Amino acid sequence: MHTPFEIYWISLDSIDSRDLDFQVSSEKDDSALKRSVESLGLINPPLVQEKGGGMHRIISGFRRVAVCRSLDMRRIQAMIVDPLTPHQECAMLAVAENAGQRELGLLEMSRALALIGPGIPWQDRVSMIMDALFLDEAPNQRYMEQVESLCSMAPEIQAGVEDATIAFPVALKLQAMAPGEALAFAEVFRRLGLSLGKQREILTLVKEIAARDDLSCKDVLESAEISAFLEDKDRDLNLKSREVREFLKQRRFPHITKAQEAFETEVQGLNLPKGVRLEPPAHFEGQVYELKFSFKNVNDLIKNHNVIIEVAEKPGLRKILDR
Repeated sequence: MHTPFEIYWISLDSIDSRDLDFQVSSEKDDSALKRSVESLGLINPPLVQEKGGGMHRIISGFRRVAVCRSLDMRRIQAMIVDPLTPHQECAMLAVAENAGQRELGLLEMSRALALIGPGIPWQDRVSMIMDALFLDEAPNQRYMEQVESLCSMAPEIQAGVEDATIAFPVALKLQAMAPGEALAFAEVFRRLGLSLGKQREILTLVKEIAARDDLSCKDVLESAEISAFLEDKDRDLNLKSREVREFLKQRRFPHITKAQEAFETEVQGLNLPKGVRLEPPAHFEGQVYELKFSFKNVNDLIKNHNVIIEVAEKPGLRKILDR
């Protein structure tokens, strides 16, 4: 594909910045670009196409046009693509122009894929994708389809993926939910800034609570308790995250929570030496407990031998084991 274009001076008023058909970039900080245009002028003219009525649509250069407008420029040089150039060729140009400048972010990649051969079978799209993105090998189809789906998700989910507050694997799960449910999760995740593992944990806990109590996930997430945690300005994100997760665990597993609290109270009564821990069976199922201790040398190990005897003779230990 070789699309001819010519460079002309055009009025900024003739560029329709509301036409976003070919927008790929997600960049928001234009300060460096603005300083460059102020100091050196517009070095790289935007790529535009006539769209009738004396107006032009942007193929590549949305940020450049926006910066020129912010500097009150009246006319700029632009690379004008022939108005008869097919839409798909313009889309390929838009993607290639962006991919050639930098590595695309996930949301930018999603927009790029959506522009390249929409509705065309994968086997026919793959060569177009490779050309536009300058790839040496054919990409994984399933992953590319997942990435492409991102730009069709709710704006709140897209924003969460873009600012790394919603993990992409979690965004795919949210996409499969009812809109209200998905947005409720997105709101919590974006406000807590959780890791992938903790997001998955909350997803599982909330779904299980909702199914057991015949509620919606939105009802669980918008409970008075969780809202109070999120709105508390005196707590940092780590504390809020821990409190929300602990609340959900307690609500999901009330019997285990009570057993854990009782166990911790009883262990405190043992007055175990520093560095010695008594751990219960997983989920308090079974009868096997573990006594753990640390040591640096043989003398420490010998001392711990005496500690074992001392702990075994404590009446409180028998109470724990016989519960």
